[in-house]
Amino acid sequence: MEAAVAAIDAVACGGKPGSKNGHPVLLLPIQPWYTEACRFRDCRHGREPGCAVQAALADGSLERARFDSYRKLQRELAHLARKDDARLQAAEKNKWKKITMAMRHAKPKR
Repeated sequence: MEAAVAAIDAVACGGKPGSKNGHPVLLLPIQPWYTEACRFRDCRHGREPGCAVQAALADGSLERARFDSYRKLQRELAHLARKDDARLQAAEKNKWKKITMAMRHAKPKR
């Protein structure tokens, strides 16, 4: 599994699997180290109180670029899931329809 994760991370960073700028590197997902320490089981690692990932970002033990890459990969996986599932497509469409309607009915700021 580590090899697959390293390949995904390296390719996501624009390099060859197992290397970054010509130097060997093994990048592992952020999940095992930080998410188990989060306060809530369904933590999205955003603004939730007690998020271990946000604490790691704040103290510098987790690089911001690594976290941003993780979030990007999560968005891509969600997009692929929606692409194949009509129910998820309908839910996404309804979400954006509600946002659009709320924006139309919002009073303009002066």
